[in-house]
Amino acid sequence: SDLPPPLLQHCITSPVNRGDFRAEAAAAAGLSSSSSSESFERKVSPSDVLIAVKTTRSFHTSRLPLIFSLWAQDSPVEVVYLSDDAHQEIDHSLTEPGIRTVDLTKLYGIKINQKQGHCAKTDSILKYFIKYYSESRKVLVIVDDDTLLSVRGLMNVLESYDISQPLYIGERYGYAHRASEGRGYDYITMGGGLVLSTQAILMRNKCLRCVCPYPDTPDDMQLGLWMKYLGIPAHHESGFHQSEPNNYHRAALAHYASVSFHRFQRSPMTGEIDPEKTHNIFETYLGERDNEWKVTSGQARHSVEEAKKTKAGRATAKDEEDMGEQRAETQQRPKQDLEVKHETTDNEGFAAGRDEL
Repeated sequence: SDLPPPLLQHCITSPVNRGDFRAEAAAAAGLSSSSSSESFERKVSPSDVLIAVKTTRSFHTSRLPLIFSLWAQDSPVEVVYLSDDAHQEIDHSLTEPGIRTVDLTKLYGIKINQKQGHCAKTDSILKYFIKYYSESRKVLVIVDDDTLLSVRGLMNVLESYDISQPLYIGERYGYAHRASEGRGYDYITMGGGLVLSTQAILMRNKCLRCVCPYPDTPDDMQLGLWMKYLGIPAHHESGFHQSEPNNYHRAALAHYASVSFHRFQRSPMTGEIDPEKTHNIFETYLGERDNEWKVTSGQARHSVEEAKKTKAGRATAKDEEDMGEQRAETQQRPKQDLEVKHETTDNEGFAAGRDEL
């Protein structure tokens, strides 16, 4: 309430680094350093959060090693792999002693092993979390075993919420809002990952209406219906994505700090997962932010304006250098042979847009 409206709007609509924007706006508004210093102190610790990868036996060796190498290996947040079978170790060169999965069927029965829908499995994940983690964790994040995730981006999002309250966060979809008044509801898509606070899960587990109609009912839609029963709204976060990056406009991806994408890249020839292409997609859209987490966690970064000036200075120097080379080339080549070509790939265009922001 102490911030001028334009600056407040800038904070809300530019979520690249929410803590930094709040600090920048506070400084511009003339607030004391003591009033803005809290922006650099994280309210949510990695120890408050648990990430659950929802998987199945058939994907243990094809998907989990890639998840591990892309983001789980260096995650400051604990990652558990919840499945319908227990592989004590999945051998590959990137992990010792290996990825261990939890067999939920031993606790909740064979019904959780469904080829589609997965309501019974998600129901068992919520019960498992409360049984083993509710006293030590305040937030559960559920992702698919082919979800690309920026853990730093996730933690930045959580900074905007009071995690002691019932929360339901991710990419929000809607169902049947126009079909019949009062029966429609919002839900968070599972592929991009969803966030539930411990309080929300406790309420769900006590709700007598909050059961799966069938074991293979679509879990994300059913979860949305449960949240409607409980009066917990679905909070939309644009950084969560149900699909691959190529299904979103580059301008939108450049504006919002991406937290997740869904599905690995596949070879057009064989249809098999292409680890190299998947790594490239991750590094282009998510990897840089996770690298920043390792370096700057709990520290203040340079202000947004300083970053813009630095990048603008680099761009000006580079432009002058390019113009000098073109002038020298012009003097050496016949005028009719001159042709200046400039090509920009989609990834370069995205990166340039992200740097501007």
